[in-house]
Amino acid sequence: MKKTLWILWTTFAALVGSSNVYAATEASCSLYKNHEIAMDTIKASLAQADSAVTSLQALMKLCPNMILEMADVASTLHPDLSLDIFNAVFANIPSDQVAELTAILVKNAPANLRSEVVQLAVSQSPESAQAIVDAVIGTETMQSTDVIIAALSGGADPATITEPTAAGTPSTLPGTPPPVTTTPGNTTTLGTGSGSGGGTASLN
Repeated sequence: MKKTLWILWTTFAALVGSSNVYAATEASCSLYKNHEIAMDTIKASLAQADSAVTSLQALMKLCPNMILEMADVASTLHPDLSLDIFNAVFANIPSDQVAELTAILVKNAPANLRSEVVQLAVSQSPESAQAIVDAVIGTETMQSTDVIIAALSGGADPATITEPTAAGTPSTLPGTPPPVTTTPGNTTTLGTGSGSGGGTASLN
């Protein structure tokens, strides 16, 4: 009997403690100008909860203006949950924030999950594929080729995906043949297999 009462009491205490944390978080978010206090409370909420994703879902409703920052905190504390965090956050942000969310999660995720994060992001938001590629490459946590391959695996259209270069011009996708160029004064004469000067086609 005593053991049962103790279990009930500890469960009740845990619930009260959790409620107090969320109440403090709500108060902090309502005073958004005090950003440091809000973030400290959010970190405490995510760190103490048994389920980080469930806690994140509750916190997003309390602090909708801090969703990306909360995703950063959650994925820093729990990097192995990056895919679950993406799914939880994706439904709560506009499409123009998907690339930034993906970059945050890739940055915090373990190396073996980074490609999966990119693939998931592109599959959920194909219209953001190029922005996702650019944002993830910008984190310098993955090779450009690996980012593009992951995006293609997620369903990105190869015709619309380019890799930014240092010069600011897109490079070709992996496996794409280079463009054919000609040198003035050294063109091939059709029908002969060789030639130079004018590139005149033979009618024979």
